[in-house]
Amino acid sequence: MDFQTARISIDDDSFSPRIKAGDHLVVQVRDDVNVGDEVLLRLKNGMRSVGVLQGSDEDFTSLRNLNSADVVIYENSDIVAIYYIVEIVRAPLARN
Repeated sequence: MDFQTARISIDDDSFSPRIKAGDHLVVQVRDDVNVGDEVLLRLKNGMRSVGVLQGSDEDFTSLRNLNSADVVIYENSDIVAIYYIVEIVRAPLARN
């Protein structure tokens, strides 16, 4: 399969500690994400959410938060795209 990949820069620590400001996510737009995959959701309101896919049906998609056992449920009508996280590229460490 030929997947389109993109690199997304993370500007803040909202996904910390797993993903930190300055890191980059390498993602693929895929239709075949599965339960247990680490994904990034892009929402209509401009927000992004990262988590482990817990389930999806025709109305709802649920993600487990990366930092806790909390599960967040999104209406599919609020989701613009689901990206499969291929890799987390760490920001270089600052040198003194």
